[in-house]
Amino acid sequence: MAVEDANTGRRPRVTFVILSLSPLLGMEAATVALANALTTDYEVQVVLLAGDESGVPLGDSVDITSWGKPVPDWERAITLLRAFRHRNELDSDVIIVSGVWTAIPIALTLPKKLLARTLIWEHSFDRGKVTTSRDLALMQAAARKVYPRAFATVTVSESPRLHMRKAGFNERIEVIPNIVPEFDSWLVRKKLPGRLLAVGSLTKTKNQALALQTLAQLPDYYSLDILGDGPERSTLERLADKLGIAHRVRFHGYVPNPAEYYSQSQIVIHPSLGETYGLVLFEAADFSTPVVAADRSVMAQVIPHLVPGRVAEPQTDAFASAIRSLEDGPISEREFSEAAHRRKSVSRSIVGDWKRLIDETMESSTAGLHETSLRR
Repeated sequence: MAVEDANTGRRPRVTFVILSLSPLLGMEAATVALANALTTDYEVQVVLLAGDESGVPLGDSVDITSWGKPVPDWERAITLLRAFRHRNELDSDVIIVSGVWTAIPIALTLPKKLLARTLIWEHSFDRGKVTTSRDLALMQAAARKVYPRAFATVTVSESPRLHMRKAGFNERIEVIPNIVPEFDSWLVRKKLPGRLLAVGSLTKTKNQALALQTLAQLPDYYSLDILGDGPERSTLERLADKLGIAHRVRFHGYVPNPAEYYSQSQIVIHPSLGETYGLVLFEAADFSTPVVAADRSVMAQVIPHLVPGRVAEPQTDAFASAIRSLEDGPISEREFSEAAHRRKSVSRSIVGDWKRLIDETMESSTAGLHETSLRR
């Protein structure tokens, strides 16, 4: 457990470094939740490598600073220059670097003494995600070379750790699940029969085309709300037109608080080909909304033990069949209650596991400095 320094009277300082906190998607929401949770024991700072400081839901005791304005994907090399320019400003007791797009610039530029107290928080590497994204595959190859420079890597579930091991990552890898953020407010509404919901970025990996193709096979009283935005949006809108279901689909774009949609949907459909944690699954479960997800990566590990629902092969017939099975045999309140109890048991240790690793990192760094001074 962290304590105040007897000489300075201050608590240990933990600094999070992340590309941006807007929009507040899975990785960003997890970073905000953990930063807020750690303020009971540490001084906490958040550094944005390329983001706007305004509107971020951090507690008053969390310091936030930005090293520069947001940059488009094709200009992300700029972040390497920013990391180099500010590399000596991260003189915290422990540094937590969130996401591969931030971890690589930081690992390439931080001095060795600071890397010794750095934890890389990996949210991206999963077989399904890497095989459907050339950029992510290239980043994984780079990460394999630089991640060992940090004290340890943390993955958000067992699925990415297993993938990273198979991909040749041999450094220390810990697994600590994400905190599932609670929504500020939401109104419980009666589930609307036939109302389907898909939440996630509109990318090839998220595979929302399968959600549309599945809807086309279901009776006309089924409809689909899609929350999220991304490069595939226009393609998906054209597909909905081609399938003749445009009048049954609503593209809402990014929705900061999707509570209303979760509360009134009958089923959440999650056709993603790869996830490292699957925040959407846990959010749906908190609203007692069952999930139909691809039988891949972390989805196959948490459904139905932690998240009530069905897994199916990412094919139209299989998804449509799973949706019909949930309509014919709805999940009981008891099943939702038991799954919620299991999720709560898992979540109890999250902050404690992070504190243990943070304190171990500090102890190792202090021991290393002491050993260096003795050699001198």
